Amino acid sequence: MKKRGNMSSLLIKNIFLNGCLTDVFIDKNKFCKIAPALSVAADLEIDGRDKALISPFYNMHTHTGMNLLRGISDDKPLMEWLQKDIWPAEERLTDEDVIASVRLSVLEMVKSGTVFFCDMYSHQKQTMQIVADMGIRAFVPFAEMDFFNEKERISRQKRTLDYLKLPNPAPDRIIKGLACHSVYTVSEELFKWTVEKCREFGLFLHIHAAETKTEEEECQKKYGCSVIERIKSYGALGKQTILAHAVYVSPKDSQKIAKAGTCVVTCPCSNMKLASGLFPFQQMMNAGVCITIGTDSTASNNNLNMLEEMKFAALSAKIQSGDPSEASAEDIWNCAVLNAPRFFGINAGKIEEGALADCLLIDLKNVSMLPNYNLVSNLVYSAGSECVHSVICNGRLIMHDRKVFNEEEILFEASACSKKFKKEI
Repeated sequence: MKKRGNMSSLLIKNIFLNGCLTDVFIDKNKFCKIAPALSVAADLEIDGRDKALISPFYNMHTHTGMNLLRGISDDKPLMEWLQKDIWPAEERLTDEDVIASVRLSVLEMVKSGTVFFCDMYSHQKQTMQIVADMGIRAFVPFAEMDFFNEKERISRQKRTLDYLKLPNPAPDRIIKGLACHSVYTVSEELFKWTVEKCREFGLFLHIHAAETKTEEEECQKKYGCSVIERIKSYGALGKQTILAHAVYVSPKDSQKIAKAGTCVVTCPCSNMKLASGLFPFQQMMNAGVCITIGTDSTASNNNLNMLEEMKFAALSAKIQSGDPSEASAEDIWNCAVLNAPRFFGINAGKIEEGALADCLLIDLKNVSMLPNYNLVSNLVYSAGSECVHSVICNGRLIMHDRKVFNEEEILFEASACSKKFKKEI
């Protein structure tokens, strides 16, 4: 690898792209030229031999501050897991712990080819700064959860307004927004107020929705409607709303989601591990819903590997329907790399001249990538994170030959915090 100057431009030579060997020139933050045998001066030249260039992954639902809770509690249903183990454990997390968790989460995502994550957690100011420093993209919302307590609602509203005033340290890569945890933790007053603020400021809204059978049944019992209908009654379904999980959704509700232009996120590994249910993939596809994929947190997954998540998304759809032709590798690939940037209006998801320079170099000599009859098939059904050789986001090389800047420091901090946290619980 040859280095020149401040590395504001990259030239990747002899890389496998769309079935052909070619060169790719990146200047500042965009793909500028894609053609064989390019002869251009670049600050950094990378040898792409035995590698493929692909679009990176968009993790559309996670909780980065929970990384230190990986393995704290397993093998329990969602509400028992949350109420008895996770929420009490989160109360013991210090600011230092959460920051270490976020840094570890970003590192883990980069190492497995993710350049964007949709978060739902606390410490938004610190999270935005970590994202800015580590060079990736993120949607960082302030998360609302008042448990139907008026005093807490007022406090959340004030903190929300304070968050909206915070400067964005990397506005070209970070999207600020809001989140409502769920219909069972957020009051009608706070939900509607949050929706109003999203409309006022043009913000995206992130919501846990219809994740479990119990959630759906209790909503029907309490309000006489489905979770999706309840969210719609708040005015929360729309073109800037993201629904995480959406497992217990009727065909009628799928049509409502599609008509509203709302995005849904399937988190198959977390849903399977918690035995929450199977996402109705083909039902959503047939309705025309924008489907994306997320990992959820390491507390319930227990990793942030989108390659693994793609495979589980495909397999869960097939076993649910009994039809192996459903949720094809191409369908799943689009959900993981293309639908999210389209939804957010980010000029990414495809490697073409003029697009933002977000991409991965995949090691084609890795054992799980041979033989290479169908690259997308290998990536969805076979590949592991070790196949990801290098990561480029916004034209910046943030991982090369599986090494990330400050990786040792991040691992040391996380290890130190986890030892202390283990003693506390």
